[in-house]
Amino acid sequence: MGRPNAVSPAAERSSAGAHRPGAGRARRARGRAQLQRTIPVRCGGVRATAGIRGAERRAALHRPLPRRRGDPHLRSPQHRPGDADRNAGRRSRLLADHPHRRRRDRHAARSLGAGADHHHPAGRSATGGGRQRRPAGVYPGAPLDVSSLWEGEQCAAPDCAATARFSWHGDTLHALVDVVDDQQGTLLAPDDCKRHWRTDAVEITLDPKADAENTSSTFKIAALPSTRDSGPPCYARDADNHQGPGEDTAPGVELAATRRDGGYTVELAIPLRDLPGSVDPRRLGLNVLVYDSDSQDLTGQSRIGWSTWAGVQGDPYRWGRAILQDRPADPPTPAPAPVLPLDALSSVDSPGSIAQSVRLGTSLGGAPPAGDSAARIASARAHPGEVRTSLDVNGPGRVHLFVLDAGGAVLAERQLDVDGHGERTVPVQVPGGTPSKVLVGFAAPDGATAASAAEVRQPV
Repeated sequence: MGRPNAVSPAAERSSAGAHRPGAGRARRARGRAQLQRTIPVRCGGVRATAGIRGAERRAALHRPLPRRRGDPHLRSPQHRPGDADRNAGRRSRLLADHPHRRRRDRHAARSLGAGADHHHPAGRSATGGGRQRRPAGVYPGAPLDVSSLWEGEQCAAPDCAATARFSWHGDTLHALVDVVDDQQGTLLAPDDCKRHWRTDAVEITLDPKADAENTSSTFKIAALPSTRDSGPPCYARDADNHQGPGEDTAPGVELAATRRDGGYTVELAIPLRDLPGSVDPRRLGLNVLVYDSDSQDLTGQSRIGWSTWAGVQGDPYRWGRAILQDRPADPPTPAPAPVLPLDALSSVDSPGSIAQSVRLGTSLGGAPPAGDSAARIASARAHPGEVRTSLDVNGPGRVHLFVLDAGGAVLAERQLDVDGHGERTVPVQVPGGTPSKVLVGFAAPDGATAASAAEVRQPV
């Protein structure tokens, strides 16, 4: 089976919980009976319960010390004299009940280069700053192992592995995820910060009361460590209570990230007020998922995580649990009605979906095939500043053309409506780069679709 099949759009649709009305109480009960992994946190720590194949684990994690003045990374209350002394007794290691799990966690910490004090170097701020070590107490305890496969090709360090740390301070949940990755996926444009499974990304999922039937009452945030042309890291929410760009759906979140040889680090500060409804400090659903792409064709190869089951990103009852120890409960507030975007991307508008359909010889998005009524590309030739394509038009519909370079990056695109029959020349302006291939998606008025592609012939 080819690598892209592991993370196909069909798999995305089948596992997107926000679009499946019922996870089912009986199924949820069975799932929860199998998952019991817990992380406790005193006086501001996080206690979580999660399950990998039914194994029970518990751990202790504590509130971080406030960062000192001058820390260039995520903001938090300034350090006050005496804080270190008051918090010194609140630190502890991650304590896992399962002996085999303890051995794996220690091995992961060694393989990822964690120091004896278990503090990773801090990430680079989105606004700049160098790599520095975290102040003691910010993320106490051993890391969580986030390296278990839940979908795609089996992988391990140095291809893909990860650890995660959590703590809380005030009304903010802090997450630090360190990823081992020896091959960088496609860098997306800063304004294309969505559909994170197409490239390297980290996703944090939170269920405020650990009682969601599906993801429409949860908070799911995906972070990309970098974007095209040395762009900053970016984040967005997907398939949850309020989907969309991060600045619109979770404006209080702060993100920092840095890439290094052999991996990257992502750090998030998530205001608890951004979660849908009130948080139950004794029952916070939690999971960490990492998406790994080793190609330049906007497809992923492997998905790893902490609480791992097939399709786990859409099944909140299979996530872990967190207990915010010593945090008083807020007045119970239900989750608001979900905000679902009505302008969802069509597969005709996705170069990754078009490329996959061409490889598999199928229609786009599971729609009926357009057959002989489709418009398909016959040829493409490079000219200065543009690519001239020849389309074989066989009826009315909408066409979306994408010009790609040899690495699979989109150099240019054009949309147009077509009608009638015959050959039609369509130029596509290409401002830069060397065009290598043109992908074409077609949608007929009745919803039927087709995909086609052609190599770009270079001038003699």
